Amino acid sequence: MKSKCCRFGILCAICVLPIVQSCREKGEKNILLFPEKEQLVSKATDTIPLGENLTLMGNINQCLSLSDTSFLATDGQHVVVYGMDGRQLAVVSERGHARNEYVNVGAMYASSRYIYLWCDMTLKLLQFTHDGEFVGKYEGPDKAINKFVVQDDSLVYYCVTGRDDYLLNLYELKNGKLQEEAGELNNEDVMLFFNNHSGALALWHDEVLFMSPSRLDLMSMRGAQYSGVVGTLADKDFSCAEVKMNPRDEVDIDIPKVYDYLLKNCVVTGAYADDTLLCVMTETGVFNPQKDTLQTAERDLNLFFLGQGYRPLRAVRMDYPVGTSCYYYYHGRLYVLLNRPDTGKYEILEYQLG
Repeated sequence: MKSKCCRFGILCAICVLPIVQSCREKGEKNILLFPEKEQLVSKATDTIPLGENLTLMGNINQCLSLSDTSFLATDGQHVVVYGMDGRQLAVVSERGHARNEYVNVGAMYASSRYIYLWCDMTLKLLQFTHDGEFVGKYEGPDKAINKFVVQDDSLVYYCVTGRDDYLLNLYELKNGKLQEEAGELNNEDVMLFFNNHSGALALWHDEVLFMSPSRLDLMSMRGAQYSGVVGTLADKDFSCAEVKMNPRDEVDIDIPKVYDYLLKNCVVTGAYADDTLLCVMTETGVFNPQKDTLQTAERDLNLFFLGQGYRPLRAVRMDYPVGTSCYYYYHGRLYVLLNRPDTGKYEILEYQLG
């Protein structure tokens, strides 16, 4: 009897051990608790109408700041440097198949010295000076990507959006070779990547921080060293419905089903860094389709600010900007690109966040 009890006790210990270990791991999870979200109700501090004095632009889908005095915008077929007054200062190369040309620009990045353009048709990375002078063209992943950052003008971290198993691919710039893969992609991520702005990726000092579209887990890489999840943002407003099918296995994607998922679920949409702050942006709530329009009254745009050591500092919420196709954060300001339906012209609203 004693022997049986002993064996039973050992069996219980073996079964309970993984549970205890799992609870311990969950208990050690670094939850990043923010103060209550502030509601941004102030009007834009500045409006920048985008001129077309050098070239005509189509549907602008991406903007980013080059400096305090200029920013970059693309419609996929043109890449233009603008001044903060909205005047076009320079056109970066042009469409074509020459070494210094692109077919369609799918993503952009700017370091302190260079402009980088990802051509999603040729799967090549082009490098230019801030004045638009061509520097080089490099091999990259043979996969769909929507974001990338370049560290020390030598390492390129690509956010992979296709049917891959990993979220981040690290390549050496000059030789175009894959160095490392990191971050697990789930079914929800693959669905949300149909939104071109989903996911987050930022270079903060010597650290690359990134997030999948469907989770608030902040992941870190230094060089080729993956550190895993360094913190999880706490937000009761953020949730994503489970996707039971595997979109990677679908030959013909059900586009109406994807569209419905995008409208009804939250998404991580970006990360931006300056000397002292990391800003993570998300969308929460839902869009409500009505006839030919999308009602945005139940959708919010959120900004989470972290200091050194991933210390939560501040959270800001604003009503989702009607008519926006792009927004980004830069040095204490939120920039929202709008297309005015009455004029068909683009303008950028600047919000001072204090």
